[in-house]
Amino acid sequence: MNRTGQTIDARYRVERRIGTGGMADVFACEDLQLGRHVALKVLHEQLAEDPQVVARFRRESQSAAGLQHPHIVQVFDRGDWDGIPYMAMELVDGVTLKDVIRDQAPLDPVKTIDQISQVLDALRYAHRRGLVHRDIKPQNVLVGPDGDLKVADFGIARAVDDLQMTQTGMIVGTAHYLSPEQASGQPITPAADLYAVGVVLFEMLTGRLPFDGDQPVAIALKHVNEEPPALSIVNPEVPADLEAVVMRALNKAPDERFTDAEEFIGALQQVRHRIVSGAPEPERGTFTTGARGYGVDQPTGGWLQPAAGMAVPAGVAPEEAREQAEARQRRRRAWTITVALATLVALALIGYLIFGRMETVPNVIGISQAKAEQRLEERGFKVKTESVLDEAPKGQVFRQDPRAPRRVRHGSTVLISVSAGRKQITVPVVDGLSAAAARQKLRDAGFADANILQREQSSQTIPADQAIETQPEAGVQVDPTSQIQLIVSSGVPTAKDQVEVPDVVGRTRAEAEAAIKAQGLTADVTESESTTATPGDVTAQNPPAKTMVAKGSAVRLTVAKKPADEPNPPANTDVTVPDVEKQTRADADKALKDAGLRPRYTTVSVTDEALDGKVVNQFPRNRKVPKNSIIDLQIGKFQPTTTTNPSDNGAGASTTDPGGGRSPVATGASVRTAPVALRALPAGSRSAGAGPSELGGWILRVIAWSAAGDDRTRRA
Repeated sequence: MNRTGQTIDARYRVERRIGTGGMADVFACEDLQLGRHVALKVLHEQLAEDPQVVARFRRESQSAAGLQHPHIVQVFDRGDWDGIPYMAMELVDGVTLKDVIRDQAPLDPVKTIDQISQVLDALRYAHRRGLVHRDIKPQNVLVGPDGDLKVADFGIARAVDDLQMTQTGMIVGTAHYLSPEQASGQPITPAADLYAVGVVLFEMLTGRLPFDGDQPVAIALKHVNEEPPALSIVNPEVPADLEAVVMRALNKAPDERFTDAEEFIGALQQVRHRIVSGAPEPERGTFTTGARGYGVDQPTGGWLQPAAGMAVPAGVAPEEAREQAEARQRRRRAWTITVALATLVALALIGYLIFGRMETVPNVIGISQAKAEQRLEERGFKVKTESVLDEAPKGQVFRQDPRAPRRVRHGSTVLISVSAGRKQITVPVVDGLSAAAARQKLRDAGFADANILQREQSSQTIPADQAIETQPEAGVQVDPTSQIQLIVSSGVPTAKDQVEVPDVVGRTRAEAEAAIKAQGLTADVTESESTTATPGDVTAQNPPAKTMVAKGSAVRLTVAKKPADEPNPPANTDVTVPDVEKQTRADADKALKDAGLRPRYTTVSVTDEALDGKVVNQFPRNRKVPKNSIIDLQIGKFQPTTTTNPSDNGAGASTTDPGGGRSPVATGASVRTAPVALRALPAGSRSAGAGPSELGGWILRVIAWSAAGDDRTRRA
């Protein structure tokens, strides 16, 4: 059933169906409560009335919900919707292992081992919690975009303690991947899952299944009665020791397979190590798939014995020689691991010394240029900006390099691309062209035909059906999606068709439009920023007042609007600027905002670690300023110095100029940049209202502060 667009249980909005099975449909949904995407498995409506099916579906959700493993699809929620059970699961954006086999098989042995080991790791986790999957197949293994595998669909998973409830002769699972005990209706153990993994391994390495047939029953009988073909017959490139592992997993007797998933993983990893190390491949046909392990056949059927011709010390039994060899191998393995760990530590130390402290690049896409620069500079990055035409809003960052959350060296440069707005097109000159030719020229310039609005206007000089002008006029750059008016001459007007243009300059827009409409004319309004006129008032008109024009003509009006960058007018109430020096940035920010002021920050280097992250300078303080004024704060950033003045006694000292005077820079501050503009001006005002004496005092402090900063910069 197509449920696209429906909202299930007032929480999950269906976006699309991603799969269907014998019991349920699976939909990609948006979780409206948590704002994430999930896979929602909904039982078929016709099965919701069957108590046994419903119980099985609920058992699946209950079994899977208790499994928290990186290689198992996680179940987030379960419930009923109009009597139909559902469960919400992790949405894996990828393909199934079956798709990978179909497109790429036979797969590389090492890649195959790495992938199937993830499946076995998930089964090891489930088996230790008493659950058997019972339907392992490539269709139930999802491959994510990062290559990680996740086992899905514990739909027929059963607890080991409950497996005796399986009726004799009842086949549960998919025919191609059934273990012999499943096919014959016998009790099922975790060994059944390991058999199915063996079938999947066979398929990954050869591109075909060990048993096939026209009917599921015929395939199931082959699992019970026939031996699988050797992998080397189907694909001679499969290593002999890897073939032995697969054939042991496909043993008919559960007790002759691997003891558990962990032993299976260990056998695969031993083969992987042999392949990667370049060790020679053992001869084919010399392997056993017995219950005690896989390896070269020996009279005892166990692990490797001393080979013929091997030198054995006198009086040492072969078993003792083998134990000594194994002990030496363990010591070599321990030494190899120790050397590898030491090498990793050394490489990490060398990397730190070479590349320095690493920082995570923050995400600044989607915010303004000013905020992006502030966020990056606060993290210690340099910022390079480029302006590019883009669909993003003008002034917004739409791209950054490097992208978040990449880790790069502290102090690296981050390039941000700021939108300069959409690409503009220029209105072409169409005066004197025929109406058809003018429309074609506008289309050639990039305007859609639907956005070209043609209007007739009488003219004393321009013949009928010739273009008079465009609105906006020629040469103006506009957005390609803008509408443009094409004014075409209707010929010489008669006296009765002419009216006088009213004088509307200085009126409000509504009043002007009403007066123009009363004369049988139309208003073409353009807004323009103005710092002198009242927003909403008409500042210009064309044609001028008292001009005689034909009825229906357009009068172009220019209406004032508030400048976009003009701040809000200040409040009438003055407030006292609190002294926040030596406070942390967070405390200072709160104190100033609580007082109705706006803090603005710059970062300066300090040599006193106690001032790191604290306010070292403030402009102004302890004086009254209009509410909503900007207060400049300098935040200390600790930078250790390689030279120490013995008189400092370990503490940061105030800057001293060559004449012996001391600057007003706070203790421990090492200013290496030019001072920021000192201001505490309310939005939209041109004066802070300070008296001459007070202003003079501030100027002296600024000069002293700036000179000290320049002096320290020269000495640095």
